[in-house]
Amino acid sequence: MLRSLLLVCALTACASSSSEPDWKFGAAEAESSLAGKWTGTFTSGGKTGSIDLELALAAPTAAPKCGNRTLSTDLAPKCMDTTSVRLVGKLTTSDGAFNAAAMTGGLEVFTTTLTSGWLELKTADGKSLTAQYSPSTFKDGRLALASGEAVFTLTRR
Repeated sequence: MLRSLLLVCALTACASSSSEPDWKFGAAEAESSLAGKWTGTFTSGGKTGSIDLELALAAPTAAPKCGNRTLSTDLAPKCMDTTSVRLVGKLTTSDGAFNAAAMTGGLEVFTTTLTSGWLELKTADGKSLTAQYSPSTFKDGRLALASGEAVFTLTRR
């Protein structure tokens, strides 16, 4: 009986999620929240410096080829409302490690609102910048510098 109830709950959760979610933001809101100049400070190896990031929504292109799979066999709902915001940017750090370095990547939002997300950008040679997003802030950021891993926070300029 319990297994049947769990199965019905799991199937119902996915079935109800298959209709269009009640999205609370679109491209215009993403652009007004993310595009523009961000500035902050980083700490690496006991030294501090400045970091600047200029972001823009990436131009639409053909959809990337993606594969999705589920490896678990549990009965928990496997549906999640997500939005991927593709971004391009230019990164500059005061230590000279990055000087208007081109970056591509995006922000993954795991809710129907643009109140939190995960930023991941990469340079052409694979150097990555990651941070948590909350309105007007990228926090707990990580970036590889010559002096080691930098920790940073950025706010809108």
